[in-house]
Amino acid sequence: MSKVTINDLFDLKTIATPVYHPDGNQFLYVVNQINQTENNYYSNIYLYNCEKGETKEIIANQSLNTHPLWNRAGTAFLFLSNKTGKNQVYLYTFLTKTVKQLTEVSEGVQQVLWHTDDQHFFFGTKRTNNSVLKHEVKEHPNVFITESINYLENGKGLVSSDGQMSFA
Repeated sequence: MSKVTINDLFDLKTIATPVYHPDGNQFLYVVNQINQTENNYYSNIYLYNCEKGETKEIIANQSLNTHPLWNRAGTAFLFLSNKTGKNQVYLYTFLTKTVKQLTEVSEGVQQVLWHTDDQHFFFGTKRTNNSVLKHEVKEHPNVFITESINYLENGKGLVSSDGQMSFA
């Protein structure tokens, strides 16, 4: 058996974030790997069918595609992708096999969570200037921006003075 070399690392793939479908018969997961030519990482999202034992690549491009999250009906999932430079929220719909970008936030999105109605979602972003975020979403009347909440689970509150947000 030969020793592991630095070049072997370029062939290494890691699996992360398995998320079961609401019916429990399949799950989404992320495969991370290194792109030696570009000198960076990229991540693709796969679907594994437990009954058939089949794997299908769903989201594949030369960017980081992470944090898949099923809707309650199991017909679509949200995920984060940095394919435009900063993480944004995207929606993949199984019926149409389409991907749609749902956010365009200059600071990028850090977290995403479905609302229980399967029509809306919550997201967290690092804010450096509230007026910039307000300008970015002004054409979307259903967007609600939380500017401050006095809950100190992390010692800073939901929205802290340093611009970090955290959700519980």
